[in-house]
Amino acid sequence: MSRRPSFMDRASFPRPSMRASVLLSGKREQLATQAEFDLLEFNSSLGCPLASYEDATLSLVGGKALQCWRMMKFGLPVPAAFIIPTYVYSLHIGEAGVHDLIDEVFSSDIRDASIRDMTEAKLEEIRDKIMSTPLNEEVVDNLKAFLSSIGNVTVAVRSSGSAEDLASQSFAGQYDTFLYKKTVDEIIESIKGCWKSMFQSHILEYASKSVFLDAKVGDKTEPQVYTPGLMKPPKMGVLVMQMVEAKSSGVCVSKNLWGEPDEIMIESVFGQGEGLVSGELTPDRYVVSKYTSKLCYQELTPQTHKFVRSSNIDGVEKVAINQPSDEPVLNSRHLRAIVVAARAIEDFYNKPQDIEWAIDENDTLFILQARPITTLESTGPLSFLPPGEGFWTFDPTHFPRPVSPWFRDSYGFKYASHNSRRTGCMIADIKLRFVHQFGYQQPTFIPPSDALERAAEAYWTKKLYEDDYREFTDFFRPECEALQDELQNINPSSLGHNALTKHVARCFDLAVEFWKRHHTYTFPAFVVVGDYMNRMAALTGKDVMETLQLLEGSSPESRGLLNRDDPILADMYDLLVKSDKAMNLLQHKDAAWAVDCLMHWPDELGDVMRKVRIKYGWRLAGGYDLVVPAMIETPDFFLKTLYLGTQEDPELWLKGTAKVQKLADEWKSALAEEKHAEFEEILSVGRKFFRMRDERGLATDLSGVGLCRRGIMEGGRRLEDQGIIIRAEHICVATKYEALALLRCDLGSLVGNQGSSTEFPTPRELERRFEYIATADPNLIPRALGNPPPPPDEMSLPKNIRRTMDAIHTGLLRGVWDEGLEDVDEDIVKSKDIVKGVAASMGQTTGPVCLVIHEGDLRKVQKGDIIITYSCSASFNIVLPLCSGICTDYGGMLSHAAIVAREYGIPAIVGTQHATTKFKDGDIVCMDSSTAKVSLVSRKE
Repeated sequence: MSRRPSFMDRASFPRPSMRASVLLSGKREQLATQAEFDLLEFNSSLGCPLASYEDATLSLVGGKALQCWRMMKFGLPVPAAFIIPTYVYSLHIGEAGVHDLIDEVFSSDIRDASIRDMTEAKLEEIRDKIMSTPLNEEVVDNLKAFLSSIGNVTVAVRSSGSAEDLASQSFAGQYDTFLYKKTVDEIIESIKGCWKSMFQSHILEYASKSVFLDAKVGDKTEPQVYTPGLMKPPKMGVLVMQMVEAKSSGVCVSKNLWGEPDEIMIESVFGQGEGLVSGELTPDRYVVSKYTSKLCYQELTPQTHKFVRSSNIDGVEKVAINQPSDEPVLNSRHLRAIVVAARAIEDFYNKPQDIEWAIDENDTLFILQARPITTLESTGPLSFLPPGEGFWTFDPTHFPRPVSPWFRDSYGFKYASHNSRRTGCMIADIKLRFVHQFGYQQPTFIPPSDALERAAEAYWTKKLYEDDYREFTDFFRPECEALQDELQNINPSSLGHNALTKHVARCFDLAVEFWKRHHTYTFPAFVVVGDYMNRMAALTGKDVMETLQLLEGSSPESRGLLNRDDPILADMYDLLVKSDKAMNLLQHKDAAWAVDCLMHWPDELGDVMRKVRIKYGWRLAGGYDLVVPAMIETPDFFLKTLYLGTQEDPELWLKGTAKVQKLADEWKSALAEEKHAEFEEILSVGRKFFRMRDERGLATDLSGVGLCRRGIMEGGRRLEDQGIIIRAEHICVATKYEALALLRCDLGSLVGNQGSSTEFPTPRELERRFEYIATADPNLIPRALGNPPPPPDEMSLPKNIRRTMDAIHTGLLRGVWDEGLEDVDEDIVKSKDIVKGVAASMGQTTGPVCLVIHEGDLRKVQKGDIIITYSCSASFNIVLPLCSGICTDYGGMLSHAAIVAREYGIPAIVGTQHATTKFKDGDIVCMDSSTAKVSLVSRKE
């Protein structure tokens, strides 16, 4: 069967897949019909309406006209215009007799002062002869015919040089423009005035310092910088464009040069844009999301003046606004119209654009011109600026890599604030901002107060944390399981298209709901576990980090696929070991085929495998974001883990629990008998909340968001089959509304319907987003932005607030984020062969390094490897049984890596900061928790 042709099979430039075909279709017949009539009336080489010009190139019409011609053909709202081609310029300088003078000027070494003086005299002669020579009569006739066709309106006469509005140089503002011209004589003088402006002294200065190009679009000739005697004289077309009586005007840059690439920068003023270009007016400034039109930031300036048509001289003049207002120049509908146009222009050219626009009294948007952003450093390092006032710290625990648009818009700590106050915590909120899609956070505090002390006192003395635990077990967990059951009971691949679209919408909504629930019990979990550590250390005299040993085995869920406490998994392993064929499949080289065989296995094993696939297979395998693949999507790793489970001692977990209980008994027996009850109470609370801390994530983001990904990926597969997106997983970097627009084929926003509420990016844009997330290097990300605050003043806190804040310090700040590197020797930091961090799980091991940088690297892990990674979420639980040790750049004693390493009894060293840059795949290293060091034994050859 032949493959269905896809949108990606079409020519990618200048029409970017589906978008261009839709935009052009609305005006193609109209433009073609008009062009047929125009060709009968006009000789295009001597001037014709721009829309009717055929096969425009840079050398034929110049840069500005070429851009406007392309956009007009594309269907964008460009004002009516007449083009004077560069051929007319060549005729004119021939008739003026200045051709040889121009060659002499451009072949001179203008860096020589004596030659420069002679050049100035030649330039003046060129200018005089251009202005004194009559314009070709046939050109004048064509111009008159055009002016008659557009009626009694004024026009702007704009230069269009052959080296203007290019990616290498723009010549923006270097040539003259003439506004509000009406009579034929005025327009003819303005056309010659544009040509004259090519020979001002400052033009040569600009050209000599810029890359100069005079070639057809697509010509492979390399642009050259100025070399004496080799600089080519440019040519110039001229655009005669209908004036827009602008209510507002401005510029738009389709990529935020100082922030997120998915944002657009807009500046606007009332009236004509000359006041903005000249700097005489301070514009309103907006930063808007490119794909949702959401206003991200605005800086409004009271507008007291504007530029309008001059009453007694040519051009425009500055006048006072009769009734100044604090209202913004642009409303939300204006912003949306500009964003839609900017997206279309950027997608058409496949590069960021600097766009000039105007909105008339009828609220109609016009695009005046567009040029590539010549100052954009697309290959340079990212620039990181503080996302707000104060000090911001990188959060590698939750955001070790750039996040998707869905994650950026959904994630936040605001859902935890209620329980924060309830515990008596002084952390009012944790602000979250994203810089180049990396997460930075900033806590905000409230001062201690009587009300906060009363809340803390009630939380501890009345044991309100027990209410939190009962709510968690009796309501929170069952509600999460009910939401998961809803997703598990739907087979997305069996749904019709409309039903699948509704299901994808529901998946996006539920993914947000799971994230909200994730933080509902964040503060109770960390506060109570931190309090356990502090109280147990005070009671037994142990170090607070040693107390974590008694919590090992409290969270069987953290073992993931190896959790034999789950009857489904216990039955699966019993059935697998009884079947030689099934065991052979677990070791088969074609993992995808083997998994498919197991899922279609007859009888009881097949039923159990299908249940395991839904419940455990769709857990995220390396992060929290929708872009993270689920375990079942990496079949080789899935099989590897199942095989390991069949080889593991079924009693291993029970033996580990018995070992921990023995240690607890030893600690208790060392205490006075009257302290035994207190010991048991502290330990019981600690174990309950330690389990709650781990299970809140497993019940929400890892399992819930993973199941949401299942439905969304089915939508992606169908879009890939139809050729609408390049790869199915690219749908995971779309927003909810973008994904739904793609599935519904809602093209309203693409044909200029400014009232449409749906927009979607091109396949190339989704691919760019996905690749950026996949390849960005967190090692290049600064750990903090802004100036660190001074040390806080010592303050005497009330008793119960002090208890809460001490628990927060131990359980969250020190447990999760404290890398403890203050005492690391400088020699260790400089060494390429050793790192030091925090010993999170005791032990010593030597083995090969498996570097896990991206989620897909998890499949590389082999039995006995030492995993080295940035940080790891609870999703790493599925891989840790395979390894002999784990080392992270970030994290503390209560980070997921530390917890699970202790559960499995393997050494872990966390918070080294530099391990991922010092060691590579296959290096042999030695981990020693007693010294908290990882040392190189030998490099892989």
